Amino acid sequence: MKLGILTFHSAHNYGATLQAYGLYKYLEQQGHETCVIDYRPDYITNTYLKDGCRQWLSRNVVLCIKRLLYYIRYRRIRHKRWERFNQFINTRFNFYLYSQNDDFSYFDAVFIGSDQVWSPYHTGGQYDPVMFGKGFKCKVISYAPSTSQAELNDEQKKVLKELLQNVTCISTREDKFKDLLMPLTGKSISVVVDPTLLAGRRVFDKIAAPVHRSKPYILVYEIKPHQEVYEKAQSLAKQLNADIVELTNGMLGYHRDTMDEAASPEMFLGYIKNAACVVTTSFHGTAFSLLFHTPFYVVQQGNDADIRMESLLGFLNLKNRFIKMIDSPVFTAVDMDNADVTLQALRETSQNFIIENLSELCS
Repeated sequence: MKLGILTFHSAHNYGATLQAYGLYKYLEQQGHETCVIDYRPDYITNTYLKDGCRQWLSRNVVLCIKRLLYYIRYRRIRHKRWERFNQFINTRFNFYLYSQNDDFSYFDAVFIGSDQVWSPYHTGGQYDPVMFGKGFKCKVISYAPSTSQAELNDEQKKVLKELLQNVTCISTREDKFKDLLMPLTGKSISVVVDPTLLAGRRVFDKIAAPVHRSKPYILVYEIKPHQEVYEKAQSLAKQLNADIVELTNGMLGYHRDTMDEAASPEMFLGYIKNAACVVTTSFHGTAFSLLFHTPFYVVQQGNDADIRMESLLGFLNLKNRFIKMIDSPVFTAVDMDNADVTLQALRETSQNFIIENLSELCS
């Protein structure tokens, strides 16, 4: 079959890029002619510019000057990071050129997701009709879209109810998002695993970069940094006689010697795979720790972003790895044997969702 994928593939964000790669490789390995639709909306491209004044501008004059000086000082690192992401995006996917007037009748089906493609906070402040397959003349299948919203307002419910009519088959990544959408559609909704977990470890083992370090290390990965998280890593580093390595979602307004701000997606995978322990507030930091059987702790942020990790760890009976900001963890191994059994069952359910909805095209 000819299958398209529509997601945040061009975001210079480890989770976004790698979940797109996971779904792409999974569908390709099932024997389908698979393309990523090269849709790069402004709300994505403007967020990840190689250079731009939005990276240092501030209404606070003092803060603006500090950011500008940092911006200039770390220009080379920022450019290296951008180029590494661009290299991954432009060489790892088979692209289908996006056109605004295209009805995508070339495809038998287009998969929309994963990632927060149905979250207005990530799509320019409003729902993007393209991310719901509006006007597509092929089957539209949502695969594991996610959101950090705990509830929807009346206007969002109204818009979503209309947009969901364009989606032939619906799935979400979390139970709670399913519960939000169920009253808005008469269609059934399945809960499936993130594409990284669907694709499995072998896909990412093949592209994970080697890590050469003289000592074990604790990996810290956050989208937005918290000092408490770093302090937990320091405590674990003392317990394991290890160093600390930090990865971020981009260039921050400060620099620590422990940071690798220019790591490529392949290096991100290698760092998680080879860590003595991962400390993270990120869903994909959690997902790849599970795939690579790396010990980990997920730190609660006390906001709606926790929903995604809570849902995944709840499914796997690993809520003991979901700790609070005030907790002081004593390092223990993770019971991955039982988690693997549960994860495989979830993976098979997700595979069946895809197989069943594609098989209808052949009948």
